[in-house]
Amino acid sequence: MPALAAATDLYPVILGAEAASVHGPWLRERAADYAPQVRGRLLAGLRIPAHDYVTALRARAGLLARLKAEVFARADVILAPVWSRLPPRIADVEAEDVAQSARTVAGVLRATLPANVLGLPALSVPAGMSSIGVPLAIQLIGRPWSEPVLLALGQAFEASQPPRALAEPG
Repeated sequence: MPALAAATDLYPVILGAEAASVHGPWLRERAADYAPQVRGRLLAGLRIPAHDYVTALRARAGLLARLKAEVFARADVILAPVWSRLPPRIADVEAEDVAQSARTVAGVLRATLPANVLGLPALSVPAGMSSIGVPLAIQLIGRPWSEPVLLALGQAFEASQPPRALAEPG
């Protein structure tokens, strides 16, 4: 779905600028409270020109209209993976190189970014374990205001799965 892929490309500008705006006051007053990688991503967001942000918002509106016309005219829900790759090591996420850390985080989030960027409701549902013991999940992405549909589908999917043993506390 080209609109979802294109939405992923808007992530650094839209969410970067919005996160920097939300965290701006705390970042100015309590910068040391942020991990260096997070602080670096927020500072990069503060440097996004307003023109780029507004252009990305306009592009987002077009992509959302396209997705509604091309996909949601024929389907109620998009079924997608939550992970497009194995989770990274903590050391990769906490790399001192802020740009490398940001690429790692974006890679992990790649499958969930389109719904976030487009403002679409999405629900992640556990879907078992991989052969190497990594938890698997699916995401259900719906058209705007379709949360009741997503919750009903998620509940039906979970009810259809075999019971999973819960880990014993501590």
